[in-house]
Amino acid sequence: MSSLQIVISMTVLVISLSLHEYAHAAVATWAGDDLARLQGRLTVNPLAHIDPVGTLILPLLGMVYGGAFIAWARPVPFVPWNLRHPRRDTVLIAAAGPATNLLLAAAFAALWHLGLQGNQAVWAFISANVMLCVFNLLPVYPLDGSKVVEGLLPRDLARVFAATAPYGVMILVALVVAAPAVIRRPVGVLLELLL
Repeated sequence: MSSLQIVISMTVLVISLSLHEYAHAAVATWAGDDLARLQGRLTVNPLAHIDPVGTLILPLLGMVYGGAFIAWARPVPFVPWNLRHPRRDTVLIAAAGPATNLLLAAAFAALWHLGLQGNQAVWAFISANVMLCVFNLLPVYPLDGSKVVEGLLPRDLARVFAATAPYGVMILVALVVAAPAVIRRPVGVLLELLL
């Protein structure tokens, strides 16, 4: 990657992750829990959401040295028992981040179709947000997809699924290292649909 591409990609990543986390905070606040707002997370300001390692260092190293694309921001906290409908609202809060990434990808895909093919920033917004959406929807703890699946399963099955939480990071690393197609294939399909 050239220096310009790295600057564009890092800027897009920080903006996209910040909007992803803002969406979690906004839905949590709407659903009745004020913790995110009280902690200053109900903002699009990247400074409230940046995780130095996950938002800056690892993505930058991946871009410079061509490694795996791994990125995250500081998770938005919420208190489930403060929610008006805890099971439903937990699903909505979890889904809000990936849904925001999908909306961003679709908006920039529309710009792409309106004649901005070849624009590096537009392409960066499309590709980064598709990757963030797909990755975060994997049904593996601690990703958003795990909370969506847990909330949609019947309570007995949800408890069984929740028992995998302590192994989530190991499962996630195994998927990224041993089965990258698990992520690449749906990313490719979604990109084809958008473009």
